[in-house]
Amino acid sequence: MPMYKATIKCFVGNTLREAGEEFEYNGEPFAHIEQLGKAKTAPAPEVTAEDDEPKKKWTPKVKRNSAKGQDK
Repeated sequence: MPMYKATIKCFVGNTLREAGEEFEYNGEPFAHIEQLGKAKTAPAPEVTAEDDEPKKKWTPKVKRNSAKGQDK
């Protein structure tokens, strides 16, 4: 398993890691950890709240007796 180092205090592999702590990790790398013994690469983009905007799942129904919903 590759060795990683935490750049800040973060939660990795079901464990809270302190900044500077070295550990083995077999999952996907992300912005808060860096692999040891490997050339530095661009970190993965961080997820922002704007990316997780909820999509509108429904449209409002037409009210009864409105001109929009009648075929007259």
